Amino acid sequence: MKKKPKKPKYVWPAGRLVEIEWDDAATSQLGWESITRYQQEEVARARSVGYLIRDDDRQVVIVQSQIANQTGVMREIAIPKGMVIRMKTIRSGF
Repeated sequence: MKKKPKKPKYVWPAGRLVEIEWDDAATSQLGWESITRYQQEEVARARSVGYLIRDDDRQVVIVQSQIANQTGVMREIAIPKGMVIRMKTIRSGF
């Protein structure tokens, strides 16, 4: 009888999966624009989902992808703590 090969055990270096709601910074388009746009425009509310790799007094950093058993990550976003409205854990512990 043949033995089934063992599945490798993966270790995920990044933390829990989170959803962050935050106020985004804005900038002008190229060229001249009316000042009234910026006097009336509201702050853009954003929502991002990713693996939490940093959460301190200054910022929250999440990544889109990570490589098991390694420290490689991809598509990071660092959000200043003052812009974070709420952070919700979607999944903890892998």
